[in-house]
Amino acid sequence: NSVYRMNDEEIEDYVQKLGVPDKKIKSIVNGLKEWKKAEQDVEKTDIENYAKWLGSLVDLQSIRNRNQEEYNEILEETDRLLKKMRNALSALPETVPHDIISPEKTETKLPALKRPERGSLYDREQNMIDLKDTCRLALIQAEPVLFDKKACTAKALKYVEQAKEKNAELIVFPELFIPGYPIGMNFGFSMGKRTEEGRADWKRYYDASMVVGEPCWEQLRQAAADAGAYVSIGFSERDAVIGTLYNSNVIFAPDGTWKVHRKLKPTGTERVVWGDADRAFFPVTETPWGNVGSLICWESYMPLARVALYEKGITIYISPNTNDNPEWQATIRHIAIEGKCYFINSDMLVRRSSYPEDLKTGADLASLPDLVCRGGSCIVDPYGHYVTEPVWDREEMIVADLDMQLPAACRMEHDAAGHYSRPDVLELIVHEN
Repeated sequence: NSVYRMNDEEIEDYVQKLGVPDKKIKSIVNGLKEWKKAEQDVEKTDIENYAKWLGSLVDLQSIRNRNQEEYNEILEETDRLLKKMRNALSALPETVPHDIISPEKTETKLPALKRPERGSLYDREQNMIDLKDTCRLALIQAEPVLFDKKACTAKALKYVEQAKEKNAELIVFPELFIPGYPIGMNFGFSMGKRTEEGRADWKRYYDASMVVGEPCWEQLRQAAADAGAYVSIGFSERDAVIGTLYNSNVIFAPDGTWKVHRKLKPTGTERVVWGDADRAFFPVTETPWGNVGSLICWESYMPLARVALYEKGITIYISPNTNDNPEWQATIRHIAIEGKCYFINSDMLVRRSSYPEDLKTGADLASLPDLVCRGGSCIVDPYGHYVTEPVWDREEMIVADLDMQLPAACRMEHDAAGHYSRPDVLELIVHEN
């Protein structure tokens, strides 16, 4: 239907946008031009119906999950219309390629469609469809072995095994659990100056940071698969190409896949250690309980970043952090209410004795308290109530069963990215790429 309204230049542009292989572009463009000129007896209503059903297929997977009968009806109707279109095509001149519409496997070979404009019903990630009723969560508050990647990984693997014994389906570790968050260190940086001692400690931390795909990474990925669980863990990511460090969080899925989120803006003097995210801004992981996403520590004080996750329909908001101050507890309860999602507050324990004794800048740590980070890990429900109270001053594996029907039920009167928003007045533009 669109082709009939296009000039030759627009037809070429249209085919380019479909992502057609270069070697086929010319023949298809010429074919569409010939088809338009041929003015064969194709009923306009059939073409319009075909376009209508293609529109339904934009959200075909969601329809399939929600209603198998409706899904089957769409495929049957599409097949019927395609047969009529193919019959019309068979009468066209030989110069017209007849494989513009594939005769086989309608479901997978239908032409690609332009995504609807932002704000459309279909411009959403799959979510909130047939959610599993409960999620057993294991929240790990533990002390990392600072500057020791292998020891941190071994400790994480031990906790994953323990969580597996508790039948945990989602296992969450704190920010920078590998190789630990070096609270209080400045690595010899001062305004306009660096020290060689600080550089040596920074290089030591750099070497202990993890590259995606390395042996420690693979051990964690395999552990998630063996446990049949989703595992979220914070780590200092060393880019394999350029060498920059990133404060990152990965969610491993039971099928062996993963999603990495890099912290958008390191906070304060974190910026002398880790770079701004250059990719992986707002990934979400599709789970049986809806979309799960994470923002690291003070990213949760970036209102637009929160909205970016809300617009992806998250039901579980993971926050790996090192915030053991009382004000943070007010923040997390507010976010749970605002996003109508579970807020997983994942903090760690850090003692002054956690730091290696042979650090070159170790004297700078003398003023730190014995307990540098007290933890405070907890789970907050979409009403802002504690599912589990904050845990302070000790390691603990917090296990809870989350009612995953609650996020949807809570959105009856307030949905920040849905009926309680005004996209015609306020609009968020996210540059994912």
